[in-house]
Amino acid sequence: MKLLITTQVVDKNDPILGFFHGWLHEFAKYFERIDVICLREGVHSLPAHVYVHSLGKEHGENNLKYLVRFYYFFTKVFFGIKVEYVFFHMGAIYNILAFPFFLLRKLFRTKFYWWKAHGHINWVGKLALVCVDRVYTSTESGFPIATEKRVVVGQAIDTTLFTSENSSSNVRSQNEIIFVGRITPIKRIEDLIHAIAVLHERGTPYTCTIVGPVVDEVYYAKMQKLSESLQLTSSIQFVGTRTQEELVSLYHHATFFLNTSMTHSMDKVVLEAILSGCCIPVTGNRAFREMLDPHGLYLEKPTPELYAETIMRASQNDTNELAQKLREAVVASHSLHTFTHRIFRI
Repeated sequence: MKLLITTQVVDKNDPILGFFHGWLHEFAKYFERIDVICLREGVHSLPAHVYVHSLGKEHGENNLKYLVRFYYFFTKVFFGIKVEYVFFHMGAIYNILAFPFFLLRKLFRTKFYWWKAHGHINWVGKLALVCVDRVYTSTESGFPIATEKRVVVGQAIDTTLFTSENSSSNVRSQNEIIFVGRITPIKRIEDLIHAIAVLHERGTPYTCTIVGPVVDEVYYAKMQKLSESLQLTSSIQFVGTRTQEELVSLYHHATFFLNTSMTHSMDKVVLEAILSGCCIPVTGNRAFREMLDPHGLYLEKPTPELYAETIMRASQNDTNELAQKLREAVVASHSLHTFTHRIFRI
């Protein structure tokens, strides 16, 4: 079988989308040929039967050239290779651009699938839904539109990379919190900073490492100023982006993962932290309600005070036992190694 994929980036070192390199490796185990159309091509090491076609963002090309190249590559693969599946990863615009091919799919016996796991779907996303046979998502809240096309399949995390091995208490800081995500208002980092302040006020001086690219410079400056005003500059560290491999050691060092994002999509970084064996997640993101509520780690109406209280309460129990239970649950439902079957039934 042959597969055509569209995605934003093919770059194993990309701080946000580097994980997709692992997806391609896993898909390659089951397909005889994979063609990937991406907006930007970076560093990758893929099997010989995986072909990457870049629209040229790495060379600074313009939108017109992107469009021309998209149709050139899509036409060449769709009619020349004759794939059984087209798989759109995230970006809705590619679904819409490929609509003429979607109308011909039955003639070529090709199925059009879309992966979309973000809590907010605008009119572009609703239009893109028309252009596919199925949309796959991690949770119902990850694609909040009631449609027969929606299939909830969980996430796809590399359980061999994000592992609890070498994550002993010898390398872990008992008072370390980690946050991973883009530095942008939707992540509500101010709640994180205020929660750290509450912990300090209550005699539990936690430190916090904030990992992620600065998307909003103004917001980033405000968060730094907030940290300074609360006298937390020595306790809160913004470390920028990290590769997937570097994240593993950061997860191993922390005890808690505080996820203040309210996108209501299943942030994969929370699952990565759980798989790494140390981080106990605390969040108000409803995508994690079913997983975390039985352990008292999900907050229906989160506030900095409640985040702090939840961390303090959880720290009084055996976090190693809880971490192992959570890891087993993630492996069972969100492993990359079962993802191809969940999507393509092969």
